[in-house]
Amino acid sequence: MTAATTQTLSQIFNGGNVRYQSGAVFTSGKALYEAAKAKGEKDRIDVGHIILNYAFAQKDFALGNMALKCLPKGADGGSIVNNVFLPRSIGIASQMSKLIY
Repeated sequence: MTAATTQTLSQIFNGGNVRYQSGAVFTSGKALYEAAKAKGEKDRIDVGHIILNYAFAQKDFALGNMALKCLPKGADGGSIVNNVFLPRSIGIASQMSKLIY
């Protein structure tokens, strides 16, 4: 793991204010996606996170949405999180209710 990755992860996990910026000016969603993909592969950070973070920091949500449309089909992090954690949450809640009653 690179020092930059360690620092970035430390900032994320410790509530640090991480903002992705670039010296380049992106004029298309595809250009932003390609840059985010390269950065994500280099630092092992999710491409969608980089895109959304960059769009937020630049206050350019239209560009961010265009870049998100370039993500490969089936790249739906929300459904992955829901499929993994929802059953676990229900199981934990069920176990807790048995302890309470």
